[in-house]
Amino acid sequence: MMYDRLCSTWPVAGGVLVQDGVAYAAAGIIDYDGTYVYALDAVTGRPKWANMTSGHLDKSLRKGVSAQGVLTLAADRLWMPGGNVISPACYDVHKGECLSRSVGDRSPRSNRGEEIGVFGENYLVFGGRLKYSGTRNDVNPGLFTLAKTGPDGVGRATNVGFGKIPPAWSSEVLVMANGPRSVPVCVDNAALIDFMEKATGADLRGRQTDARPQQSVHDRFKRKWTAQGFEGGYPSGRVHGGRVAGCPGFRFRMEAA
Repeated sequence: MMYDRLCSTWPVAGGVLVQDGVAYAAAGIIDYDGTYVYALDAVTGRPKWANMTSGHLDKSLRKGVSAQGVLTLAADRLWMPGGNVISPACYDVHKGECLSRSVGDRSPRSNRGEEIGVFGENYLVFGGRLKYSGTRNDVNPGLFTLAKTGPDGVGRATNVGFGKIPPAWSSEVLVMANGPRSVPVCVDNAALIDFMEKATGADLRGRQTDARPQQSVHDRFKRKWTAQGFEGGYPSGRVHGGRVAGCPGFRFRMEAA
């Protein structure tokens, strides 16, 4: 059962990712029940590789990777949100070996949100809502992390937004907002990556690049614009899943940086 509904113990809830004739999918929910990751020929369905052990990287603790979100590919790795112990998890895209190793003392330590995407050439944006959570998810609204890819996981990282709304980005800019009533901010990708490459550990921990324009932390980034508010004023009414009831569309007035 999952929130009063029948559910498989091993659903393919993160969908299927297809690239270069290969289909990737992961089945499972919680690591101790097992996590099964597959690469299949997209035409014939024949397995290219299968990893059936990453759910129990520590066999004595029965802890490892949980299948907790969508999949993406970057730096010859298959990446997947993996729960609160290892996330995102990464797999060798050619052999299927799970390159994420340590589960530590199994204490929660990871951003366990369900979303993940590739930013630039060597970075990932991941986080957000939990894959399996209540509709409102008031207890843990989630946050989004920008992190550099590494050989066996992510490296230097910082937060780029809080709340349930994922950042959106192109090859030039990234837009982030902290929730349905917040003010979006657009920053320059090159400046953001330059900050990530040069930042000290203290910078990454203490200077979170979230979307609160009243803070001067982001002045080092080249902002394209900051939204000044909703046309016609801020909406009134109840908010449901990031949208305002009875108000299907709001446009922002933009002010150039």
